[in-house]
Amino acid sequence: KAQEGRANEINTCIACNQACLDHAFLGKTASCLVNPRACHETQVSLDPLPESERLSLGVIGAGPAGCAFAIAAAQKGHSVTLYDSQSSIGGQFHMAKRVPGKEEFHETLRYFEVQLAKHGVRLEMNTSISVDDMAQDASTQKWIVATGVDPRDAKIPGSEGNPNVFSYIDVLKHNAKVGDKVAIIGAGGIGFDVAEFLLHPGDDGAKDKRANDVSIEEWWDEWGVDPTNKVAGGLRKDDDDTSKGHSSSKPTR
Repeated sequence: KAQEGRANEINTCIACNQACLDHAFLGKTASCLVNPRACHETQVSLDPLPESERLSLGVIGAGPAGCAFAIAAAQKGHSVTLYDSQSSIGGQFHMAKRVPGKEEFHETLRYFEVQLAKHGVRLEMNTSISVDDMAQDASTQKWIVATGVDPRDAKIPGSEGNPNVFSYIDVLKHNAKVGDKVAIIGAGGIGFDVAEFLLHPGDDGAKDKRANDVSIEEWWDEWGVDPTNKVAGGLRKDDDDTSKGHSSSKPTR
C-alpha cells in the first residue's frame, strides 16, 4: 500500500495485544481487534455478492463495530447508510485516544474514515434513530444496531447525585474537574486508563503533543530506561539511581 501511494489505507496496529498475543498464549486462533478478519480470511469472504442478494442496510452507531461492519458490508456490494447521534465517527474511541500511550487510536479512526469514503458508505451524523424511524423507513431492508456499551453503575449507596462521584465518561469525554486527590474504583483496563489520564494533565493523547511537552529524560525516568546501557536490556533497576544519567524535575503526584 505504501509503495502504491495508499499509506492512508493502512490499518495501523494499536498495540493492544488482545486478539493476537493473548489468543496465542491461550492456544486460540490469533486475530486482531482492529482487523477482525485477520486469520479468518478463508472463512469471512468480502467478495461482492450477486446483484440479487445485495440489500439496503442501515447501521446505527458509528463506533468501531459499526464502522467495521459498514465497510465490510459495502465491500460485499450492499448499499449502506451509517447513522450516529454524534458529529463524527468513532464512538468511545474518542475517549480511548485521549489516554496517554494510546495515540495509535487516532490512526484507527483515520483508517475508518478513508475506508468508509472509498467504499461509498453514506454517513448520517448528528442523527438519532428510534424504533419508529426503523419501522417507517421502507427503503432500508435490514437494520444493524451497533450502539456500544454503557458504563456499569456500581450502585454504591450515596453515590447517586453526589457531585464528587464521576464515571469514566465524565472524566475522559466531559473533562470533569476531579481535584488532586482521587480514588478510582475498579482496577481493570478503564481504571488504569483514567489513572494514566489524570497523572498526565494536559496530555490527552494528542498525536504530536507528547513529543513536544515531555523531554526524553522524563520519558526515560518514567519508563525505567537506562541511557548508559549499563544494565542488560537497557532497563534500569528500580533502586539504581546512578544509571539514569540525568536528573528529572518532573514532580511526583
